[in-house]
Amino acid sequence: MKKPAHHLAPDDAKSLLEEVLPPFYELIGRIASIWAALEHRIDQLIWDLMDVEQTLGACLTTQLNGPQVRIRCLKALLEARGWPQAKLTELNKFGSDMQVVQEERNRAVHDVMLVGTQSRRPFNRRVATIANKIVFETKQLSIEDLKMTVEESMALLERFGQFQTQVRTAVPIASDERLRKLLWREGPPDEVRLNLDSNLSARRRQLQSLAAKEIFPKRRRKNKTT
Repeated sequence: MKKPAHHLAPDDAKSLLEEVLPPFYELIGRIASIWAALEHRIDQLIWDLMDVEQTLGACLTTQLNGPQVRIRCLKALLEARGWPQAKLTELNKFGSDMQVVQEERNRAVHDVMLVGTQSRRPFNRRVATIANKIVFETKQLSIEDLKMTVEESMALLERFGQFQTQVRTAVPIASDERLRKLLWREGPPDEVRLNLDSNLSARRRQLQSLAAKEIFPKRRRKNKTT
């Protein structure tokens, strides 16, 4: 039986892929690496705002699926700690901008790459369910598009890095009322509720001490030299 015109022997197919795809592999790898760094930075800020050891915080953040869920978690923590609406709006805007680039990242990382046997051009095949509809499409893969995604992803990483620094170095000391809410613990009916007032002053002294050290002990100010 005569083979179809588009069929290639395994060695020929491998040679074709190795000829066409390596430049795309490098860019896709950079995109994936940048987004891993971005999610890790978001995780770090969540751990800081939770005021827990990073290993304990990771028990929670490893259960969060994707950066958008992390942004919602981060916003809730900022709200609980009394951050102004302007900072929450800034985070919302970042989340919206991130979602656009995240879709480009997902397509680059998750879609199957194909190479036309006649055209020798690379393509992406997307197979997904969106809004309860099957998406099955093939589009030509562009080096320039991937380079743009790298640049947009790096811009997001740098932008969040600035936001992270602002929050870490300026966490507001909570009011007594807000501290009571943060310290409150609910127990079973036969358990005496935590005595908030006895813990409040000690907790405030701890927060003020942390604030003097840029909030987090691992980020202590360097001693000034004379």
